[in-house]
Amino acid sequence: MKHLKGERGEKLINRKLLGVLAVALIAIVGGSAAYTMTWTSARITMTAGTACVVSVGIFEDCACTIPFTTHNWDGVVQDQIYEVTAYVRNTGNQLVYLTYTPASLTFDGAQTRFKINVTVIEGPAMPCQLFPCPRVLLPVKNPMVCENGYPLTPGKVIKIDIELVPDSLVAGGNWSWNFFIEGCAP
Repeated sequence: MKHLKGERGEKLINRKLLGVLAVALIAIVGGSAAYTMTWTSARITMTAGTACVVSVGIFEDCACTIPFTTHNWDGVVQDQIYEVTAYVRNTGNQLVYLTYTPASLTFDGAQTRFKINVTVIEGPAMPCQLFPCPRVLLPVKNPMVCENGYPLTPGKVIKIDIELVPDSLVAGGNWSWNFFIEGCAP
């Protein structure tokens, strides 16, 4: 019986030893596997910018392919109305409110005066339509209030008529100025 106790004790010790050896073997194999792992990488160059793009473009054609950058009114006569058509496109990705500047101009010590009016030609179709549409006066820029302008959603194109009215002219004069269609995003 004493011998059985010794045999059982030996078996118990052998099992414990076997368990410890198994854990040690797992640790050694796992540890050596970590040392033999090979890592590789691939690189992606990433950039980010502002998501809000506020911009408008002025064009000569309704397809918005020809930028409208200059216009010569040629010879003008006092109290006549001169008109040019342009197309404005919201080229950004934010709603903008359109306005314009200047609304009036003076030259020659205020002896020469021009008034400028801009109307938006609204319609249910594309701005290239040939049928009559309602006209809405485009507001003059008010730097304190953005939302007073004409709302133009991203990608939308509208037709505008720019009217020049010479109120008073000095004979033999030549005048030059910058005209702006401006979009404001709140």
